Amino acid sequence: MPLSFLAGVKWGVTGLAMAWIVGYPLLAGLSAVWVLPILGIRARDLLAALAPPVMAGLFMYLSVRLMDGLLAQTLNPISHLAALVATGGVAYGGFILIFARGRIVELRDLICRRTS
Repeated sequence: MPLSFLAGVKWGVTGLAMAWIVGYPLLAGLSAVWVLPILGIRARDLLAALAPPVMAGLFMYLSVRLMDGLLAQTLNPISHLAALVATGGVAYGGFILIFARGRIVELRDLICRRTS
């Protein structure tokens, strides 16, 4: 990651953000290659576990972009941001609720076990 940041800093904040977007998945992929066999987890199982939140994130992104275009300049900046944040939260939560309800049950069970 430091090497990617060093390369990205030339282009300022945008370059650093792009360095993160490119570098982190590479680092995570390399780490997975090393660690998954030790943990006894197949790559297919990891990808299956990652699919719902990744798809929800993509749906959230598309929803926020659509809402941003619909709102254009009709609101003041604070209200505009609040509307986009609310849109993102509803989109992500709704996607998980509809397509990955088991994850919510899993999280609830995990929380209940820890508090008991």
